[in-house]
Amino acid sequence: MPANKSASIRYRIIDQCLRSKGSPFPGKEDIQEEMQERIGYVSMSTIDKDLYAMRFDEELGFLAPIKYSKLHKGYHYEDPNFSIEKIPLSASDLENLELAMHTLDQFRDVPMFKEVDQAIGKIVNLMKLNRVDSQKDKQDYISFESMPRAQGAEWLEDIYQCILERKVVELEYRPFQKTESKIYRLNPYLLKEYRARWYLLAFSPERDAVLTFGLDRVLSIEVQKEEFRRSSKFDSKEFFKHSFGITVSHDTKVERVKLKVGKVATDYLKSQPLHITQKITSESEEGMELEIQILPSYEFYSQIMSWGDQIQIISPEAIRSQMKEWIKRGLEAYSKSS
Repeated sequence: MPANKSASIRYRIIDQCLRSKGSPFPGKEDIQEEMQERIGYVSMSTIDKDLYAMRFDEELGFLAPIKYSKLHKGYHYEDPNFSIEKIPLSASDLENLELAMHTLDQFRDVPMFKEVDQAIGKIVNLMKLNRVDSQKDKQDYISFESMPRAQGAEWLEDIYQCILERKVVELEYRPFQKTESKIYRLNPYLLKEYRARWYLLAFSPERDAVLTFGLDRVLSIEVQKEEFRRSSKFDSKEFFKHSFGITVSHDTKVERVKLKVGKVATDYLKSQPLHITQKITSESEEGMELEIQILPSYEFYSQIMSWGDQIQIISPEAIRSQMKEWIKRGLEAYSKSS
């Protein structure tokens, strides 16, 4: 069974414990204590399953020579040179690596990603494997949407490092349609890309809230010596669970929005849902009706408008009325231009 992200981290911790020169022959309690310190509580039964998987799971591919020493009352690798970090890449691994390289290639102009291709090349050379390096051949089989160079990308590397090191930053920021900038003192939490733009999510002690900043509107960043403690309450998946796009407003509540979808848009929205919370409530020859639970935002109204007459808001009435107002303003703008 393929390892999920959490399992992968646990396997690495076990691997490091078994290869430790300072604390050889760790027992399960030692491994559990190390995991507790690095990723939080892990049950003893989970550690048992991880040790078994590392030894015997052929699909996982480690087949680690883990042995228990009765003399030392702990575990070790029978081959002292073994490490899961040294497992050779299969042909399938190489194909996936190649695909990943060409996927990441669209970010080649982003400073913090500029070494990715070189780093992957080093891995391939280290494993003494031949790498197909024909960009033209790859494009003949698979093509990605071109990503324009995002403004503000020059801040990525500094912010990323501050997130890793838990460093407070002072950020000078000027929103669109504002003439004056403002200085924010922030605890940076997360970098997020959305539609070829980069955003920083950071906790503002002054506002006691997590705020979102477009990097293309950042004028300057000063890294502070002060370190911060990241709140355990912040979960990026939960934070964006009901967002539509990048906007998460603290002044709005989650709304259950009912939509009527035309025949043309139905197949599209079945194959690529409008939102992660999308639920189809009824279907007919004319189309379908669905529900989504979202925080209404500019991105939401823009997306609905982009479908023209194929999507209609049924309820709630306040959101339906707001959509009508947007459409009215659009028609007025066209009337004036003619």
